[in-house]
Amino acid sequence: MKSSLTLALLLLHSALPAHSEELTPAEEETQIVTTCHYANAEWGTDMIHLCVEENRRVRAEVLALPEAFAPAVKRCRTNSELGWNWVKACVMKDASVRPAPAR
Repeated sequence: MKSSLTLALLLLHSALPAHSEELTPAEEETQIVTTCHYANAEWGTDMIHLCVEENRRVRAEVLALPEAFAPAVKRCRTNSELGWNWVKACVMKDASVRPAPAR
């Protein structure tokens, strides 16, 4: 099951166009819906809906992070087609290895 989900995400990632620039909010919304549809179509509309709502919630959390996280958010969100939980994990990993700010 996990390997099939990983394979599906990799195939989806390769099928979506790469963006070197930030997506607009409308493009991000389209990307969320499309990604969730492709990743969850076999489980029905309820799973698609849950995926969309979860990605919207996590996107809002990530975008509400303090300005100190901005470089990591910018870098990590270039792979938002992998889902906003992935973006959040990338940002948190970046924050965990970043040195503490000087006082």
